[in-house]
Amino acid sequence: MKLEENITKLTQLAEKMESQDISVQDALKSYEQGIRLAEECLKEINGYKGKLIELKTQMDELNNDN
Repeated sequence: MKLEENITKLTQLAEKMESQDISVQDALKSYEQGIRLAEECLKEINGYKGKLIELKTQMDELNNDN
């Protein structure tokens, strides 16, 4: 899954940025990468949220029919 991969990459970036051996330029690049990855994660999570709402609505309709 893409979400898990992106979370792993975010974790790696955070660990890299916590290193005291990283240059300011590398830290900035890592930060920018992290922002892009976080945006992708949020989009995917929101997609799951939408699907869950849709499924719940379907389940509610089934329950109301009985």
